[in-house]
Amino acid sequence: MAVLLVVAVPLVGAEFEHVPDVDPGDLLTERLTESSGTGMTAGPAPDPAGASPTILIEPVPADVIPSPPAEPAIVPRPAPAPFDAAAFGAEVEARWSAHARGAGGVIADRQVIAYYGHPNSRRMGILGENDIEVMAEQLFALAARFDALNGSIGVAPAFHIIFATVWEDANVGIIGEARLREFIDYAAEHGILVFLDHQIGKGTVEGAIRRMLPYLRYPHVHLAFDPEWATTEPGKVIGSVTAEEVNLAQQMMQDYLTAHNLPGPRMLVVHQFNWRMIENRERVRADYPMVQLIH
Repeated sequence: MAVLLVVAVPLVGAEFEHVPDVDPGDLLTERLTESSGTGMTAGPAPDPAGASPTILIEPVPADVIPSPPAEPAIVPRPAPAPFDAAAFGAEVEARWSAHARGAGGVIADRQVIAYYGHPNSRRMGILGENDIEVMAEQLFALAARFDALNGSIGVAPAFHIIFATVWEDANVGIIGEARLREFIDYAAEHGILVFLDHQIGKGTVEGAIRRMLPYLRYPHVHLAFDPEWATTEPGKVIGSVTAEEVNLAQQMMQDYLTAHNLPGPRMLVVHQFNWRMIENRERVRADYPMVQLIH
């Protein structure tokens, strides 16, 4: 197939009446005949009268005509290896840290599989999407899927309940006592852990932990707080807490458990998805015997 590379040559310094009286069709026919089927380009033809050049078609050497790229070879993907549940379970066991195994409590030999949300809201997590019985059945089914794949490591299903919800003005609303007790009691009857999660708002970590401490009298209840919402501009500014506040929360939990002769250790979950959310994180301690810090 001939390739036409069209190059426009301007008529510089000439009037139109100086163009020789030549039939462009004759010139085109002549040059195409000479080209013998090679590619074409436009160029000026010599004019014995010295007039402005006329645009003609000239042959292009075959070796400068680019060849179309070759189609890439299609290499079939190898079939995936069959899933080895036993090998996967052994890997989970191997990855379980010696620190967790030696710490006692839930995390010594169990994965925590938690459903998160606010029981009164369908927009704040799965806990509010169904009646407690339906949601608990779904949770147990999910936990069983993990338990089938984690070797000797067990599973602990959990409700992760938003205990205090931050509002637009950075104040917080506390979940109703009756609704909370419904979940705590149901969880106790069915072997489910409970995490109470406090969004901080314009309050303090100390105040949030103090508000939740009385629920530690239930041996299956653990605590959590969310630095994202430790801000006076919730939804606009990602909040933060300090390492000292995280350590204070652990100390308060340990002191309460000890003073009331309550069983431990208990977990304290601290959320973080942005490096600013825990300032001076290297100063956070994890050596409180009655508290297991879950980051």
